[in-house]
Amino acid sequence: MKLEDAISFWVSESGYRQIQNYLSKKAHGTSKYALVDLIESNANSDMLEDAIETLRAAMEPSIRTETYYRGCPLQIKERHIREGFFSVTRDLKKAEAYGVLYKVLVDAAVPRLQFAAEGGEVLLHDGMLYTYTGNTINVSLPPNNRNIPFLGNLYIQQKQKKDLVEKEKIETILSYLWCFMQSEPDAYGIYSEEACEPSILEEFRTKHAVEKYELVQEKLRTYNYKDSLFSEVASLLGHSEKEVQNLVGGRTQRRGRKTRNKSRKQRNTSKGKQGKQRR
Repeated sequence: MKLEDAISFWVSESGYRQIQNYLSKKAHGTSKYALVDLIESNANSDMLEDAIETLRAAMEPSIRTETYYRGCPLQIKERHIREGFFSVTRDLKKAEAYGVLYKVLVDAAVPRLQFAAEGGEVLLHDGMLYTYTGNTINVSLPPNNRNIPFLGNLYIQQKQKKDLVEKEKIETILSYLWCFMQSEPDAYGIYSEEACEPSILEEFRTKHAVEKYELVQEKLRTYNYKDSLFSEVASLLGHSEKEVQNLVGGRTQRRGRKTRNKSRKQRNTSKGKQGKQRR
């Protein structure tokens, strides 16, 4: 493969994702690439290998440690081996557009490839060691002692922790909603935390998360609860009222239909007026 073709594939909409996904599979046997769900199409393995080897062959070390920049949306700062390539730039403003700004110090021995595509990019060899100090990343050759985690493993651990926190948050919100729906608000329409007696939740806690969700939804469809139910749960748990409402599909099914009917009526009324504005 020609170098310009390999570069064009790397900078394409999905090419870099396919390359990073392929390198992750090579390292782990199965992909742990963070953006694996965003891959839209798959090139054949021969083409991917050809592109990767072409890019690697064109990479060369430097005569000194070089300073680049990178905007990193993925906040993993543990020392790690990166399975895939890593793109950096000398353009500080360009890097800032992609996330939290990092200064990247690349050791002289690290192979790299500079090209004009994407407004000027420097691609670092895969399998390098990344060490974080504040907002500075030091990139160097990996040591012989490989008792250092891969980035993919750290990403999976981070995702599992986030999923667990999210699951616990949802379970807590559902429990409070269910408990409050078994009680009555006070004279001011307020649901108090004291009204949520532990005995009400004993059987509810034994149910599967999906069943809890369905029970809460059915209860909301049956009774027209006031907004104070959602606001009280939100204030008790430190979440937004909208977040609590969205979790169970909004206020009530009846109100949802009313909103949709209103929107449909508005669209039909303005249909003729907006027809000429479509592009």
